[in-house]
Amino acid sequence: MVLNEKKKKIIEASIALFAEKGFYATSIQEIVDKSNLSKGSFYLHFRSKDELMFRIFEYYYDLMNRKMEEVQQENLSARESFIKQIHVQLEEVLKHKDFIITQFREQTISLNEELFEFIKQKDMEIKRWYEENLFNIYGDKVEGYVTDLGIMAEGMLSNYMQLSIKYNVELDLHKMAVFLVRRMDDMVEGMAGSGEEPVITKQLLESADQVDLAPNLVRQEVEKMLTEMLDVVQQLDIPPAKTDELQGAIDYLFAEINKPDPKKFLIQGLLANFKGISELDKLRQRVAERLKIRLL
Repeated sequence: MVLNEKKKKIIEASIALFAEKGFYATSIQEIVDKSNLSKGSFYLHFRSKDELMFRIFEYYYDLMNRKMEEVQQENLSARESFIKQIHVQLEEVLKHKDFIITQFREQTISLNEELFEFIKQKDMEIKRWYEENLFNIYGDKVEGYVTDLGIMAEGMLSNYMQLSIKYNVELDLHKMAVFLVRRMDDMVEGMAGSGEEPVITKQLLESADQVDLAPNLVRQEVEKMLTEMLDVVQQLDIPPAKTDELQGAIDYLFAEINKPDPKKFLIQGLLANFKGISELDKLRQRVAERLKIRLL
């Protein structure tokens, strides 16, 4: 997510105020005062405080995802990559502890359906991230237990993070990450050959994820990704004719996803225009995943 300077200032000032005073007790006037901006600037970027809260979550998760993707691009073994990604997660959480404190203070998501759906979706993505990393490390050995393992790993990490934030307990982050993965080793050994049935299977989790997100939320997310794709296209070192072709494909994608009944086969064909362009591959995959479309 690319933010202009004013939008970023509002988001960062808001996070600090919400952590200190709470979402409901903080006024828009206080936010703009802390941002050194006018109320007009606030409403130029956000329709309301509720939308601001949604964008804060979006900003935080986008920041975290980019940090994790940077680690995934490194030439590390599956185990080393998982340890480093956990370390990076912990670092980012502690850097943005005001954001976490805001969540502890008030359950603002309960009154914001769009934010509630967004967090549900991100929660499912995190669970898939744990599954993928654990399967990469242990392979077929954890075939039936990978979802349970991921839930346990997430629970342990979450509790250590809360301990650090709520009670200012200082943690050696690398040591914590290594310790967590070693505990996964212990659990894998305990589960392998035990004959026990898993509590939560991958299939059960996937079936729970089949409940469609609010259509407006999906459309907004895809529009954001397409805007990012447009920014990337404009920076590519390619002939002008190719730039025009790719920009045209993105324009058609914008138009199609905003139709009452978008045609998946058309979107699939338009996304094929970006195949083989490494700078756009991740975004292309994310668009297809969000729209539940198989890439050509």
